[in-house]
Amino acid sequence: MNVYKEEQKYTSQQFNEIGFAIGEYEQCEFINCNFANTDLSTCSFVDCEFKGCDLTGCRIDQTAFKGVKFNECKLLGLRFDTCSKTLLAFSFAKSNLSFCSFYGLKIKGTIFADCSLCEVDFTEADATNVAFKESDLDRAIFENTNLHNADLRSAFNFQIDPERVQLKNARFSRNTIDGLLTKHSIRLE
Repeated sequence: MNVYKEEQKYTSQQFNEIGFAIGEYEQCEFINCNFANTDLSTCSFVDCEFKGCDLTGCRIDQTAFKGVKFNECKLLGLRFDTCSKTLLAFSFAKSNLSFCSFYGLKIKGTIFADCSLCEVDFTEADATNVAFKESDLDRAIFENTNLHNADLRSAFNFQIDPERVQLKNARFSRNTIDGLLTKHSIRLE
C-alpha cells in the first residue's frame, strides 16, 4: 500500500537501515537523512527539499521529481535517466553528483550551484538554459548535448567539443573558454 505524506519533516532518519515507504511525498523536508543504496523507485516527490542528505547509489526507476531541491546532498552515481520524465524539475546547490547520469533527459533550466559534477554523463541531454554556477565539470561527458543558452561562465574543469554539442547563445567567461579549445591542443595564456 502506497503512502501519501504532505508537509512532513524528517530529520536524521536512517532510511538505509529502516527502509523507505513507497508513495507520494508533497512539500516534505528531509534533513540529514541517510538514503544510501535505498530503493526509491516509483516514489513521487513534489515540491520537496533534501538538505544534507546522502542518496548515494539509490535506485530511482520511475521516481518522480517535481520541483525538488537538493542542498548540500551527496548523490553519487544516481541514474536520473531512469526516473520519471513527467514534469521533471529539480535544482542542486552545494551537492556532489559525481558519476550521475542525465543521459537523454530534458533538464531545461536546471540550476547546478557550487556542485561537483565530475564524470557526469550529459550525453544527448537537453540542457537548454541550464546554469552551471561555480560547478566542477571535470571529465563530464557532453556528447550531442543541447547547451543552448546554458551558463558556464563560472563553471570549471570542463572539456566541451563545440563540434559535438549545440552551443547557440551559451555563455562562457574569458577565464573558462579554454575548456572549448582542449580538442585543438590550444593553450590560452
